[in-house]
Amino acid sequence: MLDFESLRSGKSVPAVDMSDIKRVWGLISELPQPETEPSGPVGWDIRLIRERCSQGADPVAVWARVVLLRMLLGTELLDKWRDADRPHDIVFETLARFALPEGIQNFRPDEFVNALNNAA
Repeated sequence: MLDFESLRSGKSVPAVDMSDIKRVWGLISELPQPETEPSGPVGWDIRLIRERCSQGADPVAVWARVVLLRMLLGTELLDKWRDADRPHDIVFETLARFALPEGIQNFRPDEFVNALNNAA
């Protein structure tokens, strides 16, 4: 199982279950979002994430993929695969299995969009 330190070190992020991403996405989306960037650090208790994941899931891997999704939704890259701020299921499915062999630091949005185009 990943820990937050291994995310910073470029360790591979394993594939996860699409339903886990959807549930954690729902948790984060349910919370009020500030109109602007927070003025200080924001923390999440991993237990909240773990509670939304299926038995045996890697909650840090799920969280890392949800963070990538939130970043992508802040761009125009996913416009054809979403309704307002709700990604289509193909986005969750593709992101769940998208290879991240060098962690999230080397995530290439263009490669993810190519994977979405190939999946659709």
